Amino acid sequence: MEIRRIFALSFPFLLIFGANSETFFTGEMGANVDFASIGGVKLQGFLTGQLSFSPNVFARAEVSLKTGNIAENPLDDIESAVKMNELSLTFTKPSASLAHFFSAFIGNADPIGTDTFLRHQFGTAPLVSPLTQSYTGANGILLYPLRGIGASYIIRFSEIPIATGIYVYKNNTAFDENNSNDEIKLMPNIDLRFATSTQFFTIDTAFGVGLPLKDETMDSNGQTKEVFLLIDEIYIHTGLTAFFGSNEKSGLFIQAGFQDVTFGSNLNSPSAENTVLIFEPRFLMKSQTEGMNLTFFNIPKERLSGGYDDFSYNNFIFIDKDNTFGANFMFYTDRFVIRNTSLKIGLNLMLAFDSYFDEITKPNDLFDKKEIKIAPFAETQILGGTMSASIQIKPIGSPKFRASIGYKKTL
Repeated sequence: MEIRRIFALSFPFLLIFGANSETFFTGEMGANVDFASIGGVKLQGFLTGQLSFSPNVFARAEVSLKTGNIAENPLDDIESAVKMNELSLTFTKPSASLAHFFSAFIGNADPIGTDTFLRHQFGTAPLVSPLTQSYTGANGILLYPLRGIGASYIIRFSEIPIATGIYVYKNNTAFDENNSNDEIKLMPNIDLRFATSTQFFTIDTAFGVGLPLKDETMDSNGQTKEVFLLIDEIYIHTGLTAFFGSNEKSGLFIQAGFQDVTFGSNLNSPSAENTVLIFEPRFLMKSQTEGMNLTFFNIPKERLSGGYDDFSYNNFIFIDKDNTFGANFMFYTDRFVIRNTSLKIGLNLMLAFDSYFDEITKPNDLFDKKEIKIAPFAETQILGGTMSASIQIKPIGSPKFRASIGYKKTL
C-alpha cells in the first residue's frame, strides 16, 4: 500500500515534466537465488531506473525484493517483502563553472557507503569491497542509514573534480519504528557531503547531525513543563569511503562510519557495536589479470541482516549476518577460459567472529565465536550482463554450505 501511495503521489509530477519532452531511460537490474543448508532457498532482486524527461530534469527509482524459503512454503504463502529504496526527482542547472543539482527524495538518496554518488557525479568505476556485493540494490554497505523524506542541493565544479552539498531530511530509520517518542521519530537531520575523484585517490565523505525538537521538559521538581522549543541533545553520524590508488593498480580501500552518537542530556560515545570499519589493501599482479585483496572488517549486525528493514536475511553474498568482525583473503584471476568463454574465478578464505573488535583483548571469548569459511566463486559475461556463482563451505563443527547464483545487467 505504501509503494502504491508513493507512485500515486509522484505520477502527476512525472506526467507534467514528461508530457512534452522526449524521455530517455537507463537503469540496472539484478536477481539472485540463494541456497543454504539452513534456511532453504530464497530470492533477492532489485530494479533501478532513471527516467530523463529533458537534459535538466530526471527521476530515479529503485525497488528491491526479498523472499522467505520458497522451497518450504507454497507459492501463495511465501514470506516476502518489497521495499522502495529510492524515489527522487532532480533538477539540474549547468553553468560555465558549476553544475547545480536540486533534488527531492523519498528513501535513500545516493547513500553514503555505496559508490552511487561517485558514479553519478564523476563516472568512476565501481570501487566498493567485493565482500559487500548485494542483490537488493547498489553494492556497498550503508555506513549510516539516510532513509526518509527530504531534499538536497549538490554543486559540482567544472574545472576541478569536486562535488559538495547539503541534505535536509527526516530520517525514519535512525531509531526503532516502535519508539514511542514522537519527537525522536520525527527528528530533522542536516548532512554535509564532500566528494572528489582523481587519478590517484577517490573520496566520498559525509557528516550530519540530528536535532530532536521537543516542546516540553522536566523542571527541578520532576514535573512536566511546556516550552516553545527545546533541543537538549544532538545525534551525530558520519561516514567515509576512500580509495587510494587506481583500479588498474594496487591500492588501499577504506570505509568507516558510525551513528547514534549523542551529546547533551544523554551521552552515547562511539562503540564497536555502532561503527563500520573496512580496511582493504588490494594487490594487482603485473599481468593485470590476477590480484588479491586482504580485508579486515567490523560491521554492526544491523547492517548485515537489514535490522533497519523488515528483512531478517543476509544482505550480502559473502558476509553472513553473524560475521560482524573478521578478516578475509581473496585471490582471483581473469585468465580462465572454458570453450571460448572467459571466466573470472577466485577464492575467499574468511575467519569471522560473532563479536566486535573491542573483544580482541579477550582472545578466549573471541575464538569461542569463530567461523571459518571457504568460498570459491566465478563470474562471466552473458547477454550483456554479469552472471555470478559462489559456494560457501563452513568446515568447522557441523558442516554447512551456502550457494548463490546471480545476474546483473545495465539497462
